[in-house]
Amino acid sequence: MGDFISAQHLGAQRRRIALEPAQYLVAAYVALILAGALLLSLPQASVGEPLPFVDALFMAASATSVTGLSVVNVAHDLTRFGHVVLLLLMEVGALGIMTMSTLLFLILGRRIRLRDRIVLQRDLNQGVFSGLVRLVRSVALVAGGFQLAGACALLAALPSEYTGGDAAFFALFHSVSAFTNAGFDLFGDSLTRLSGHLLVTGTIAVLGIAGSLGFSVWTEIFAYPWTRSLSLFSRVVLRASAALLAIGTLLYAALEWGNLATFGTFEPGQRFWHAFFLSATTRSVGFTTVPVGALGETALILSIALMFIGGAPGSAAGGIKTTTFATVVAAVRAALRGHAEVNVLGRRLPPDAVAKAVAVLALFGGVLFAGVAGLTLTEDAAFLPLLFEATSALATAGLSTGITAQLTDPGKLILIVMMFAGRVGFLTLALAWGTRPPGRERFRLPEEGMPIG
Repeated sequence: MGDFISAQHLGAQRRRIALEPAQYLVAAYVALILAGALLLSLPQASVGEPLPFVDALFMAASATSVTGLSVVNVAHDLTRFGHVVLLLLMEVGALGIMTMSTLLFLILGRRIRLRDRIVLQRDLNQGVFSGLVRLVRSVALVAGGFQLAGACALLAALPSEYTGGDAAFFALFHSVSAFTNAGFDLFGDSLTRLSGHLLVTGTIAVLGIAGSLGFSVWTEIFAYPWTRSLSLFSRVVLRASAALLAIGTLLYAALEWGNLATFGTFEPGQRFWHAFFLSATTRSVGFTTVPVGALGETALILSIALMFIGGAPGSAAGGIKTTTFATVVAAVRAALRGHAEVNVLGRRLPPDAVAKAVAVLALFGGVLFAGVAGLTLTEDAAFLPLLFEATSALATAGLSTGITAQLTDPGKLILIVMMFAGRVGFLTLALAWGTRPPGRERFRLPEEGMPIG
């Protein structure tokens, strides 16, 4: 009888300490960041003195969230061991902890449990439960294919000063950094020194755009010759990405055309190329061919807007996501026209999709407001650079006006929290905090209208 009671007590205790899928996912990313911070704080990871733990934690969070903000010069302050740690954190952070775990299980021939599939669904930001293991295989093929091709292209395009094993590692590191939209570089100044090497910058731009579209979109693109159809999700992502890329290119060219510190010294064709590159990488990739701190104030505001929007759900990019932006725009248009339904590309969106889009927009804006307010208290810097830095962290974009390394420890901790929130996702954090997922309401309250706007 005593053994039976003990077994019941143990079972109840296990149920109490069992984590919900969202909590498990948050805990896994926290553990990954802490492990990365411990490795980066080792003497073998840095040149000279070991990194202070806050700086190591910042770098680990930045790599895991594929942000790319840095409080040290990655090229000069970290050793090859430190570079490898960053490389692994970027890869796992971009593909997702559960994706990597599932791949390992598949390689070992282990069965994927139902609970693992639920967490995987949350990690990949998928709306449906079926086909997740098949999607993981597609993720591995797409990511591996792009990164391998990008590394080969960069190896052939790098200047002659990079040779042998160093050239191979440089090519692999920057291919992974570009495709995962992290933006870490080993050149010391992003790509400003290589701005004239079109093969290098072009490869980085292609990899960044590819990584920002998402694995589900690429799976549909590769299957298009046989299916001859694309889902609403893929069509919205592709159209929104193309529109933002074109609009950003034209606006950057117009705003920075005569700025001698950025585009002004180049030929007209090169100016358009730099404008295109900046438009392509601002939304999350984090590489730049011109000094971001030298951009005019209006161009900085444009960059903040593009970082705010970000890339596609299920991709390595951050921001509120292109589908959220498109849904909110469609909802505003419907409200202004007096329509009760929200339509996008010939399809009617369900009310819960519109509600989630509004919730993501509100949460992102709220966290950004709180983060900027905190930075104004801890840092002695102008408001616009602080807003830029905070947006870059929360949107996991990785661009900086140059103030990241000068941040105080409290300021670094604020950005660490923002980078983590931007990578894990606000809805996941809300569920992990204790908010119940949407379901059928048990009762309905009386309806009453009120003035809006």
